[in-house]
Amino acid sequence: MTAELGDIDILVNNAGMGYFVALSDLSYDQFSEVMRLNTWAGLHLSQLCYPGMKKKGKGVIINIASTGGIKPDIFAGAYSASKSALIMFTKQIACEWGGDGIRCVAICPGLVRTEMAAPLVAHREAHGFQNLVDRVGEPDEIAGMALLLASDSGSYCQGAIYLMDGGSTVSASWG
Repeated sequence: MTAELGDIDILVNNAGMGYFVALSDLSYDQFSEVMRLNTWAGLHLSQLCYPGMKKKGKGVIINIASTGGIKPDIFAGAYSASKSALIMFTKQIACEWGGDGIRCVAICPGLVRTEMAAPLVAHREAHGFQNLVDRVGEPDEIAGMALLLASDSGSYCQGAIYLMDGGSTVSASWG
């Protein structure tokens, strides 16, 4: 890969999948698949980019985690656990590779209009949103944050976790 295109300066780990089932019904194979894609794939790609970034003395790794990695999502236990692990990998990479000039940050979106989230988006559009902005997030909003973090304007951002959830993690209980 790098032989043809050169070393990678910016890596965005945006893999995500999940099985929306109760933990009591989650199989080992389902859990393993979610962890492999959502966690191991991002770490492994980061490892592959590390030598080139280290050689240049700079690089940015942006992990797309989730608010599910910060607070539980009902019937998404494997997904939440995988995104929580990705958040910790973000902090660990920042600590271990920061001295090599490599920055690592994570964006934690809430509900965003994506193919994976389509059923939940439809449900929320029909029954109301559980955030302070009263709407679902859009993919270009997450991309805008990634562009900021990847740019020189984000050069002071290291090891941080950025919530983009319409205020759902700070709002009062919906009880």
